[in-house]
Amino acid sequence: MSEELQQRRTAPDYIVSVLREAIYEGSLADGAILNQVAVAEHFGVSRVPVREAMRQLQAEGLLSAEAHRRPVVRGLTLERVLEIFDLRAMVEGYLVEKATPHIDDQLIARLEELVERMHEPLDHGRWLALNAEFHQTLYEPSDAVTALELAGQMRGRAERYLRLWSAGRGVDRNAEATREHERILDYVRNRDAAAARREVEQHILHTRDEVVRMYRNRPKPAPATSA
Repeated sequence: MSEELQQRRTAPDYIVSVLREAIYEGSLADGAILNQVAVAEHFGVSRVPVREAMRQLQAEGLLSAEAHRRPVVRGLTLERVLEIFDLRAMVEGYLVEKATPHIDDQLIARLEELVERMHEPLDHGRWLALNAEFHQTLYEPSDAVTALELAGQMRGRAERYLRLWSAGRGVDRNAEATREHERILDYVRNRDAAAARREVEQHILHTRDEVVRMYRNRPKPAPATSA
């Protein structure tokens, strides 16, 4: 592959990954307008890869796709966020059920190590990183590429609102979630795929319930003051 073609293939992917992460982290707020010229100048590329990146983000539902308008970061209502959690429960339940027969002793030992580390006193960011690694390690033996991609995208979108609605603190249920990881691992260790699926589904729905509480108690914006 020529260097020019490599650049054409990788530039949109890189721009997508950077903008997606900015949206997930909240650096690009709901309603933020993306100017293709400004984005192209920021990344030092032409508008062609930027347009390709915008189309990808629109396909993922992260940007609006209205004709003849600049792309806008799409905001989600509580109902949409809860729908994401319901879909996550179905997709990740499917993944663990499909993966369980293919998880060997070496992988189980790796999962046990991750759970043990999650019991340690950790800041929330570090715990989240271990949590993501646990789930990714658990699901990878499924070889269900599309489902893995969907799970990753939905997890990122959901965590965006967890951070926003909790003023950056996230869901404060690390100890409970780690115990749920242990139960999931017990079923996987016993090769009980159906039970592992049920436990994963409940694990995600418990977080969904916490999201409702966080939304109701979320920090309210300060009232506008007149000059």
